[in-house]
Amino acid sequence: MPYTVKTNSAEERVWLDMIEMRNLSSHVYDEQEVSKILTELDRYLAAFEAIQTRLSKTLAPTLNDNQADVR
Repeated sequence: MPYTVKTNSAEERVWLDMIEMRNLSSHVYDEQEVSKILTELDRYLAAFEAIQTRLSKTLAPTLNDNQADVR
């Protein structure tokens, strides 16, 4: 069964921006573009931390069930 995580449009925008910046940064040689990317790092870090928290809460019951099955 696939896992789903509810998101809102603001969260989706951050992830889409991150993907776009990642693609752009592969070939960036302009200092202004690099600066633009660096200014977004805190926003991207917050998005990763939020998804980690959400996934931990969502998956914790499943992981606990799986560990009980192994014993």
